[in-house]
Amino acid sequence: ADTTHRRVFVVRALLASLPPGVTIPVHNDSGEWVKTTHRVHVPILVNDPSKILFRVGPAPHLLQRIDCTPGHVFEINNQAKHAVSNCEVEGSNHHRVHLILDYVVDTTPIGTRTPYDPIVLEPGEKLVQTRRSIDRLRDMAQRPTPSYVILGAQKAGTTSLYDYINQHPWVVKARRRETHCLDWRWNEQLKTDKGRLAYCQKFFFTEQLKKRPSCLTGDSTPSYLLDSKRVIPRLKSVFPWDMKFFVMMRDPVRRAGSHYAMVTSMEGTPAQLEVRGKEWREKSLWEVVQQELSKMDECGLIPYWNIQDGIVDQDIFNRFAGSSQ
Repeated sequence: ADTTHRRVFVVRALLASLPPGVTIPVHNDSGEWVKTTHRVHVPILVNDPSKILFRVGPAPHLLQRIDCTPGHVFEINNQAKHAVSNCEVEGSNHHRVHLILDYVVDTTPIGTRTPYDPIVLEPGEKLVQTRRSIDRLRDMAQRPTPSYVILGAQKAGTTSLYDYINQHPWVVKARRRETHCLDWRWNEQLKTDKGRLAYCQKFFFTEQLKKRPSCLTGDSTPSYLLDSKRVIPRLKSVFPWDMKFFVMMRDPVRRAGSHYAMVTSMEGTPAQLEVRGKEWREKSLWEVVQQELSKMDECGLIPYWNIQDGIVDQDIFNRFAGSSQ
């Protein structure tokens, strides 16, 4: 027996106006929605179809023209290359208006709730739409900002991870990738959680996202992992909601070498060079490692490490690992 049903859902409908003398150059649409939706055009207002150049094809040199006579319904693959020009005289009032419909064919099992099930709106209810999302105004501010934080480690791929996350059509970048609002940009003059939250949220498009709960944003500040004693209490008090945390790991020797190369590099802005400091520039990587081990030993973090011989005391390590120390 057939356990699926085929229903068609219109997931987006809009009227698109192209002013006279304007060209949308060759492009292809992207995003998760493109892979699952069908795009239908219905020319509504066209003064002279011969002056509307609408072309679609698999490559820029293979574009074919489509008739844009009003009432001519056609479907295009908007993952393919396409372009359109309104060749009416610029300054005239002959806008080209198309009704654009995006629909999906649903084949989920009978009785299963689908993401395409219609939502019944209240009379007079307002919606907020972007190119990638449509939200009910009544749902505004339900998703707190930020929704995730990449904590580190430095030189372990955090920049790439942040870029990958932001390729999702519903993810919005912060105003700057590394906000540092919980470490060296922390405002000591603010004494209340409310004030600190307002300050930290200035690093994101917080007000714009309040009306778009489908969208989310996040922070990527890999230095947080090094300053956990200060960052964790601040994180709990300023952002008390559930959020996603990402920690990237890397081979420690390769990571240390990459970190050393970054800190000792003379390339970068004056602000970046100032943050890196000058302490390591006259030292080799091995000298830096020895220096850091000595500091950790003085703090009691590695009682099992023999600094002079450069070996681990296995008995001390076995007693220390997993203890309250």
